[in-house]
Amino acid sequence: MNTLKKILNFFAWLLTLLLQAALGMVAGTFGVGMGQGRMPISLVYTGLGIFIAVFLLGALAIAMRKSIQPKKYLARLIFAFAGMLIPIAVLISVGTSQGYDSELINGSLGLLMTVLAILLAIVGFYLPGWCKKK
Repeated sequence: MNTLKKILNFFAWLLTLLLQAALGMVAGTFGVGMGQGRMPISLVYTGLGIFIAVFLLGALAIAMRKSIQPKKYLARLIFAFAGMLIPIAVLISVGTSQGYDSELINGSLGLLMTVLAILLAIVGFYLPGWCKKK
């Protein structure tokens, strides 16, 4: 029974991670739509959408787990925001220097940095749980 519980726990966290990534991508896409394609406000909305999606879904998953104590919501909020902020800030700075219509922003770098923002926000969210006091 204990092994089955561990396997179910693993798949629950895997599903949570996948949902965080998918919802982050959807929220980021809505962020571009909210900015109506105007840069850099679209990138700001994209980053905020990614951050909100990753944090809220992760916080909901952690709230449902009684075994995770302390929850460290404030630390998770800060680290998820910092993780999202780094790639979005790079995109804004590159866009400011080279123009937001450049091939670099609209091509591979834009998608790469958006995916990186999602991944770093997820890593930032779980980072306080990985760092435990001894």
